[in-house]
Amino acid sequence: MTNTAEEWTGHWRWRSDTAVFTNPHHENVWREQTQEVRVEGQALFMKTRQVFMDGSVRSWTWDGAFDGQPRPIIWDDDGSTMATIAFVLVDNGLAGDVYRSADGAFTGAEYLTIEEDRVRVWGSSTSEGRQYTYFEEWERDNQATGRNRS
Repeated sequence: MTNTAEEWTGHWRWRSDTAVFTNPHHENVWREQTQEVRVEGQALFMKTRQVFMDGSVRSWTWDGAFDGQPRPIIWDDDGSTMATIAFVLVDNGLAGDVYRSADGAFTGAEYLTIEEDRVRVWGSSTSEGRQYTYFEEWERDNQATGRNRS
């Protein structure tokens, strides 16, 4: 399959079993995360639903483009800004982003690869003068998208 920007489109499920966080504030935070991603040309839309370990649920939305312009990530429940993030499409199957929390407490960057039905994210963030790394995998939820792999 040839990777194109549209290949990022889909419903994605976070793999808690492969996630690695060196920041203790991010370990064991999420029980589950799902994400809807839509790409049309350079336009990029993301909506993420997070189920926390205590059972509470929140979701956020980001609406922008692969153009390097920072735009806010908005919490859906109260309309507040969680962070600002800018995405770029580097090549087929390779994207990146840079982000900063709304309160300035942390900044970071990620690079993302997509291969078939899996997105891998390698990230680094800095907070309170310390740098932390993390790794995440997201798998395409073919049932949610109605996509048949055969």
